[in-house]
Amino acid sequence: MSYGKSIKTRALGEKAIADTLVIPSGATAIPDFAFSGCGKLTGMNVPSGVTSIGHCAFSGCGKLTSITIPQSVTGIEDRAFESCGKLVHIEIPNSVTSIGERAFECCRNLKSITIPGSVTRIGKYAFSNCDSLQYNEYDNSYYLGNSENPYVVLIKAENKNITSCAVNSGTNILYGYAFCYCRALTDLTFAENSRLTSIGSCVFYDCESLRAITIPQSVTSIGESAFYGCSRLTRIAYKGTKTQWREISKGYHWNCHTGDYTVTCTDGMLSKSASEQ
Repeated sequence: MSYGKSIKTRALGEKAIADTLVIPSGATAIPDFAFSGCGKLTGMNVPSGVTSIGHCAFSGCGKLTSITIPQSVTGIEDRAFESCGKLVHIEIPNSVTSIGERAFECCRNLKSITIPGSVTRIGKYAFSNCDSLQYNEYDNSYYLGNSENPYVVLIKAENKNITSCAVNSGTNILYGYAFCYCRALTDLTFAENSRLTSIGSCVFYDCESLRAITIPQSVTSIGESAFYGCSRLTRIAYKGTKTQWREISKGYHWNCHTGDYTVTCTDGMLSKSASEQ
């Protein structure tokens, strides 16, 4: 197999002859499906210089128990490690900024994953069906993070019956569906020094009791259907200006079926219709 600047060919699937592979130095990317379905692969050392791990690169490697990801990697693409059922722990280096959709879905024995503060985007269902994953707890919610900051990503509410939640000040991301169907939730707060950058898809989906929320100035994206069905939402306070509010990336149907809210910014107010511009 020739690697060059990226791996040019797909691995041999169930016929892979090596239990452990070391990718030669000089490779800069592991492309889509590179080792997908390599049923005998148990370990992988990714060399420094690789910047991305492609779509489904290791999906279905059912015996993969260890992988070393170097500091050069900045992105882990969709389904990169989907259904790697023997993975127990994975360390994501602080060079990574993006983790794709379903990246670790169905890694059912994954007990711990280190999420660095550099990560600003995590796609939908990235940790779906990771039944063994252990979380950090804080005020009615479960988080993933690292030894210095255990609260980088708010993954989900403790249960669907919570009425309040104070988001940790060290949180970068509200993971998709985090408070979905928390119909009793009325009070969600952020610290004054919040570093939140991303409100994921469907985070507050059908939170029908939520009437007001304050959004930190640090937020740069609001995912699709984030507030869908928040029928009583009438007040959004935003810690930045009207121009900064309009610059936030907002996903499809992010505010569909909400109340007729107003957005109060530091330099004035916006109606619901004006806030969509």
